[in-house]
Amino acid sequence: MTEKRYKGIVLFDVDGTLVDEREKIFKPTAATYAAVEKLKENGYLTGLATGRAKCYVPDLGIDFDCYVTSNGAVAEAFGDVVFDDCIDEERLRKVIDYLEKNNIAYNAENHDTCYFGEKRYPLLAEMLKKFCISSEAFRPYDRTENIRANKLIAVFDRDAQFSQMQRDLSGDFTVTRHHKNNSADIDKHGMNKSVGMSALADRLGIDISDVYAFGDDVNDLDMLKAAGCGIAMTPHAKELEAVADMFTSGVAEDGVAKALTKLGLI
Repeated sequence: MTEKRYKGIVLFDVDGTLVDEREKIFKPTAATYAAVEKLKENGYLTGLATGRAKCYVPDLGIDFDCYVTSNGAVAEAFGDVVFDDCIDEERLRKVIDYLEKNNIAYNAENHDTCYFGEKRYPLLAEMLKKFCISSEAFRPYDRTENIRANKLIAVFDRDAQFSQMQRDLSGDFTVTRHHKNNSADIDKHGMNKSVGMSALADRLGIDISDVYAFGDDVNDLDMLKAAGCGIAMTPHAKELEAVADMFTSGVAEDGVAKALTKLGLI
């Protein structure tokens, strides 16, 4: 898989890094696209590191070499899944029962499929539309079926529900909000993007010091901290200020291209 020697890996978050739904930018800018292509020419592997499952990662017009998806629970290199960490069946059923009892919309997702609760699906559908996510990989959850899930997404009506989820699920899960929207990721406790990033680098034989990671939100914190160089976009969650090695401008201002140029990678 790694016969060719690479200088390193550059990983990009999606929302708030390559695209920005807040600014209605759903594709990388021309400068960002050109910068990523130049990275490849210069001997770097390029990849996505996203909270999304692979099955609903949008077509960004870039052929990435590798992926860290589901907030680090899955890693893929050159089309092969090299790391795949799932929530155990008992805990998965318990958290789904909790979400249904509390009237919270949800989907449980893996690399290939998302399973949604039908009762509050319209609320989930609103979130998918806001983030310009295709519903093609989504199907209703059948309680008689044993499913695999790397993480869940919850969509709620009120801030109080988010805070309550954080408290009630804290023993087994970490609940992280999406850009102050009424939606959140539910990840296994201890799972984050740095886990998948490290598994990917190990499999590819690349030292973590040669991994560059771009992100903007709280779910990028561990990845930016663990990478050889962590770059925070603007705007970014205040928590990133303590761990990022570099700060760059926003998506509309071609922050990715500016940072890669400053780092001397392109």
